[in-house]
Amino acid sequence: MISRLGASYTDWAKKEWCIIILYTLISLQFYAYVGFSNTMIKLPLFLTVPLMLAYCWNTFIKNVPNRLFLLMRWLVLFNIMAILCAFVFWRQSIVLGYRAMAVEFTLLFYFYLMQRKPSIQSLEKYVFIFGVLYIVLWIYAMNQFPVPVFGFNEDGEVKEDLSRGILRINFGRKMFLVLAYFIALNRGYVLRKKIWFAIASIFFIVIVLQVTRQLILWTGLITIIYVFQKNKKLLVIGVVFFMILFALGRTVKFSPDSIVGTMINLTEEQIESNKAGDENIRITEYRYFFTQWSRNIVADIIGNGFPHGDSLYGRYNTNLEERQELYLSDVGYGRMKVVTGIAGMIVYLALFVRCCLIRMPSHLAWTKMFMLLFALLNLASAPYSTADGQITMCICVYLMTIYALPKMNKKRFNILKSK
Repeated sequence: MISRLGASYTDWAKKEWCIIILYTLISLQFYAYVGFSNTMIKLPLFLTVPLMLAYCWNTFIKNVPNRLFLLMRWLVLFNIMAILCAFVFWRQSIVLGYRAMAVEFTLLFYFYLMQRKPSIQSLEKYVFIFGVLYIVLWIYAMNQFPVPVFGFNEDGEVKEDLSRGILRINFGRKMFLVLAYFIALNRGYVLRKKIWFAIASIFFIVIVLQVTRQLILWTGLITIIYVFQKNKKLLVIGVVFFMILFALGRTVKFSPDSIVGTMINLTEEQIESNKAGDENIRITEYRYFFTQWSRNIVADIIGNGFPHGDSLYGRYNTNLEERQELYLSDVGYGRMKVVTGIAGMIVYLALFVRCCLIRMPSHLAWTKMFMLLFALLNLASAPYSTADGQITMCICVYLMTIYALPKMNKKRFNILKSK
């Protein structure tokens, strides 16, 4: 299969596998393992970004008449502009601006994929590797509690959180887990093999055990839509049943002995708090980030950049977190507006809408499922700004770009069919 960029799609060789795995671990900052110093975790990332840009430069500047490609390039350019905006509007040095934004240049992985043209099989295997790795490391971290293993806070403390019915530790980077779930689910329905449904079930159980309510909600809803999309009656019944179950959580007091019951009760308490006059913190954050953060209209349009903790700009952000409990990581689209401005946010929205509407072959339906979930998750969190979120997004957008460039013959989409 040949693309307009003039390269065939091939499986990664062993050497390239080693490079990709190392690059991914560097981008994920080695899962914030407590045995590594901040320098050991962050310095490789700071060095990798310019190397990746240099390697992909010819592809990055190439004239490719594809909207997804152009949108991804604009996102990288807006990230570069964000560093300059932080310097111009907040007097944050270029060096600190780069250090604050380095993780978001993981978007360059998309251009690496466009240049190297890995096969679908290689990408799916890659996602499964890091999806399973997440499960293994999460189980290990849970087993080691209260000894911190990954991602403890700056004070070296680890806090026990049992508010959701199960121990919740500070271990992120779960987007590989979610994407692996969608791939397994998609394979199960394309291949009609029970093994893939079993694998998907395992991934989903682990997703539930992360006790992140919006992740469980949107993943479950998208799963129902995908499973029953060919039967409108069952689809309606499934969605209605799902919404009724969700609504019951507002009127029925569930047993706190179960994980689901605890999370539903926690949601109910927050709803009652809102009714009592306490505004939902996400709404407060959106209003502040959209109306009060920027110093002028230009910053509103092109962005302020991201604050680094060692700068005055960073102290301004820290004061908001400590005094008003307003966090950029809580609201993805609010963060987009602050960092890259209204213009950058529009580019992200255009990318999400395009990805959700584009037509994909049946065995690649997981790309659309994930991008829809990704767009929804950014309403009340900011996975778009994390390395795992950007890498998984790049994989999906890459496959959508390849589909959109040539008009593929359906015979070419038999990769997942059983022999």
